[in-house]
Amino acid sequence: MKISLNFEVSYQAKRNGTYPIFLRATEKGHHFKLALDVYVTNRKNFTVQAKKDNWISSKETFAKVFNSKLTSFLELAHKTMLELEQREELSAGNLIKMLRKDNKDSFLAFLEEKEQLYINNHMFSMVSATNFLIKKLRRYTNDKDILFRDLTHSFILNFHSFLKATDFRAQRRLSETTVCNVFKTFKLLYKHAVFAKYIITNNDPFEGIVLKKSQTKKIPLTRDEVQRINDLNLQKDDSLWHVRNYFMFSMYMTGMRISDVMNIKWQNIKGERLVYSMIKTECECSLPIHEKAKEILDLYRNDMKKETDFIFPILDTYENRRKKIKSDEIEQYKYAKSKTAVINVQLKTLAKKAGITKRLSCHISRHTFANLASQINGNVYHISQLLGHSSISITQNYLNELNHQPKDMLLTRVFA
Repeated sequence: MKISLNFEVSYQAKRNGTYPIFLRATEKGHHFKLALDVYVTNRKNFTVQAKKDNWISSKETFAKVFNSKLTSFLELAHKTMLELEQREELSAGNLIKMLRKDNKDSFLAFLEEKEQLYINNHMFSMVSATNFLIKKLRRYTNDKDILFRDLTHSFILNFHSFLKATDFRAQRRLSETTVCNVFKTFKLLYKHAVFAKYIITNNDPFEGIVLKKSQTKKIPLTRDEVQRINDLNLQKDDSLWHVRNYFMFSMYMTGMRISDVMNIKWQNIKGERLVYSMIKTECECSLPIHEKAKEILDLYRNDMKKETDFIFPILDTYENRRKKIKSDEIEQYKYAKSKTAVINVQLKTLAKKAGITKRLSCHISRHTFANLASQINGNVYHISQLLGHSSISITQNYLNELNHQPKDMLLTRVFA
């Protein structure tokens, strides 16, 4: 079966004034075309019968890169033809279908590759963010493929409007913060594609799109409010009793993230110290165990069967299931996120019982520790070290958002 392969340039320019280039597979006079993410600004700068694979004239800005892409794609086309021939499935139509499937010009395929890379590197927050973006893009395009050249300012602007207007979950639209986070991921991965030269452009399609996060105030607890939670009369082994223990332990241990509280095991207790690696930053921590934290540990010590047991019974259900069926780290990550959501709901009930009107969540323990430490003239460097921040500037910004007391005192003293 005779199939000829050629490149051809479009007779009609796109709105941006460029002429797209296609791969054309011809069989018995019938043409099958595949659009590539390669173009010229002037049709005269493209030659069908090129010498030394120089289809695009050096007059074009991206001639070298584009000619290289065309050479690579032609090699892929010939390789695919051989594969189809061996399977006795060779036809021009099948060839184009196969190439479209393996098309490196597909932005969605690029996102899926990045998602797998994040999985391999155990970057599960990026796995989740990338997967969420893919789902929303597929919904926006009715599950059609998205090529790099489709990512115009108009496409991105319309996608932004789609996210803000679409009801994804029963009568509940995406919040401004969620839309902002989707676009933060979108823009980051677009930049990765530009850096990897999948996208050749001098323009930023995200320019002019203003994103607003919902302003949620970080209001830490006061010492009195902490004490009120601690003094609540709760039934031992009740779910709220456990949640209070998680929250208070986190606060006593420098505002440990809930992901770390979930994952610490008895083997992390080294004498009078807690030694563990932060899941988010992989920072190694060695902290003296606060006396009040020791009291909480003692509540669970009788449940310990072996050193590798979790201290707190949050991920135990997952561990039992993991032993029975094959599961992976992504499933554990999702399970931990769902448990965090449940704990946050229960913390709101806890706050109500303690007569606290502030929005209580796992992360408030971190804010509270940082704020109280700064109020006793805690050294910013030491607070930064305890929080596991990568720089003091992050800690300083963190404290500036939380502690208004110095500014308030200055205001009242000006005209005293």
